[in-house]
Amino acid sequence: MRFGEVSVLSIAVVDDDKKYRELLLDYLKKYESNSENRFLITEYKDGSDLTTELSGKTSSGFDIILLDVEMKFMDGMETARIIRQYDRNVVIIFITNAPQYAISGYEVDALDYVLKPVNYFPFSQTIERAIGRLKEREHKYILLSGNGYAHKIDLYNLIYIEVAGRELVFHIKGSNDLTINCSMKKIESRIQGKMFFRCSQGFIVNLEYVDEIDGMDAIVDGRKIPVSKGQKRAFVDALNNYMSEVRG
Repeated sequence: MRFGEVSVLSIAVVDDDKKYRELLLDYLKKYESNSENRFLITEYKDGSDLTTELSGKTSSGFDIILLDVEMKFMDGMETARIIRQYDRNVVIIFITNAPQYAISGYEVDALDYVLKPVNYFPFSQTIERAIGRLKEREHKYILLSGNGYAHKIDLYNLIYIEVAGRELVFHIKGSNDLTINCSMKKIESRIQGKMFFRCSQGFIVNLEYVDEIDGMDAIVDGRKIPVSKGQKRAFVDALNNYMSEVRG
C-alpha cells in the first residue's frame, strides 16, 4: 500500500453468492474510477477458502476485507476471528442482511457493516472510511536514544509508555520493551496527536490498542492500565473521538 498521488490497495471480497461478488466488484470499480485509488481485488467463495491461505503467514496480505456474514461452510464472524489471529490491522467490513451483527462486529474490530441489498452510496461511504483508517495508520517514526544505542520506533506499534523511576519503558508490539532515560513531558511533546493519550501521571497509551474501559482501568492490548480520576472523562472523550474519526 502506498499513499501519495495514487494508493494501491489490496482488497478481498468473500461471499458465497456469485451475484453479490460481482455486484461488489462493480461497485469497487466504480469507486476506483472516481478516485485516485487503485484496487487489487481477490475473490473468495467462502470464509474457509481465505482462512486456509493464512496458515503460516504473519498477516492476511490485504488492506481491506469485505466479508459476508452468512456463508455455507464458514460464516463471516468465525472467519473474522481467525483473520484477527493473523492480522490485527486489516480493515474488516461485514456484508449482511442482519443488522444485529453490527454489535458482534466489535468483537473482531470490524470497521462497519453494509446491509443487503447493497446500494452504492452507503457502500462508497464505508470504503471511504476504510481508506481513512488506513491513512491514519501510515507509519510514523521517532528516534530515541538509550543504553548507548539509537532506536527507531514505529509509533503505530507503540502500545503504551510507562514511568519506571527516572526512566521510561516503551512497550512495543512484536518487540522487546525499550527503557530509556527521558521525562514523560518531553516524550509527550514528541508524540502529540490523536493516537496517544496520557491517562495518568505514569502512563501514555496508544488509543488504537484500547480494548475497553473497566472502572478506573483501561484494558490496553489485554493489559490493565490505570486511569486517573481527573483524566477519566477526557480519556473517554479522546477514545470516542478516535473511534469515530479513525474506526468509523
